[in-house]
Amino acid sequence: MGYPCLIHVTPGCIPGAPVVVTNASRCAGLYSLLLYGVGGLYTAEVSCFESLTVERKVNTPAKAIITFDARDEINQYLNLDTMVEVWRSNPLLGIGLYKESELFHRTGKYYWDEKAQAKFVSSLVGYENLLDRRVLLGGDDEAYCIGYPTETSMKRMVMVQCNVQGSRNLISSPVLGLTVDGDLARGATWTGYRKGAKLLSYLQEIAEAKDMAFKVIGVVPGTFVFKAYPNPFGADRTATGMNRTTGRNSAGNIPIIFSEQRGNVSTMGYGMMREVEGNIAVDVNNNLYVKGSGDTDSPWNHCEFTMSTPTDETTDNVAATALASTGAWEDVPVTVIQSPSCCYGKHYFLGDRVSVYVAIPGVGKVITKVITGMKLTVSRTQGELDEKIELELSSLARVSRDPIQEALINLTKRLRKVELRV
Repeated sequence: MGYPCLIHVTPGCIPGAPVVVTNASRCAGLYSLLLYGVGGLYTAEVSCFESLTVERKVNTPAKAIITFDARDEINQYLNLDTMVEVWRSNPLLGIGLYKESELFHRTGKYYWDEKAQAKFVSSLVGYENLLDRRVLLGGDDEAYCIGYPTETSMKRMVMVQCNVQGSRNLISSPVLGLTVDGDLARGATWTGYRKGAKLLSYLQEIAEAKDMAFKVIGVVPGTFVFKAYPNPFGADRTATGMNRTTGRNSAGNIPIIFSEQRGNVSTMGYGMMREVEGNIAVDVNNNLYVKGSGDTDSPWNHCEFTMSTPTDETTDNVAATALASTGAWEDVPVTVIQSPSCCYGKHYFLGDRVSVYVAIPGVGKVITKVITGMKLTVSRTQGELDEKIELELSSLARVSRDPIQEALINLTKRLRKVELRV
């Protein structure tokens, strides 16, 4: 038999009824999954999966893999685009119940393990996947892509290409339930438009070039809103301006400092990386060049590379992305330890700025990093859940692309996965 109570209806909720499950009606447990069908109709709550892996990155659709005992027939509840909310709590760490992620179920498959036990695996993807299902076909949005703030350009593109508002060429089918948050005209000026590009990929390029962030979140099941804002979008939890009396930083938050001395990391390293470095972007067609940081780090560190500027772009815009992708950076690999005084989901979240303290011979500094990635892995052993959190800390948000996209746009093979544009 499978785990007891793997699937159950929350008290007071009827399967198929258009309701939102409240925390008060939820079942107790460290993790549970709320399932909603197309249209936002509540289906069921699932609490006894065998394993769960959720991976989230800034400006990228979340991914999740959930494994069940196939004998529980979970497949009847997980259909194409079933909406799944992942709720997490951890009383031992003082983490109250909160929604960690929200995704679409996309595919399901069965397999038999080495003990001939049948398993059912659900593969899910975050709501930003809605943007990856559209290409730029043109329409009345081109006027908003030249000389406007980045936030305005991003939101207008989504409104037209997803048929939220405005006229899109050729195909006019709307993305069901999607709206666009109000525009505050933030971010530097953006110039350019590339018809035929995937909407998601193009938004990622804009966000990387102009230090912006975006995401699609659920309002109520079946309705979604596109948001865009300057990056980093999270809270300032660095040690900047720390007041020793109050224990808070200049932003009024309790600082998060990862260090060996504080006992909240298991492994830690430090290095100055200069792989594939370039600090002078040269546009030979227009007889222009743009200078980046690092040119005078030493008498011999001047390093040039050429780039091509599309007709609907400017040298400055293209160079900004290229230079940000090829500059030197401080690499501080950290493996975090969850503790009651420093844990993800209570003290810090994706998008937050944190501090990393490095104290080794010849190096003593506090480095500001942004949490740009999080991987949550949960496994069940003899009925007990074991949880592991991994963080990606970056100086700037980096776009995460799959291997096929990397090959198409000539990415380097190093971890930062940057576009060279050479």
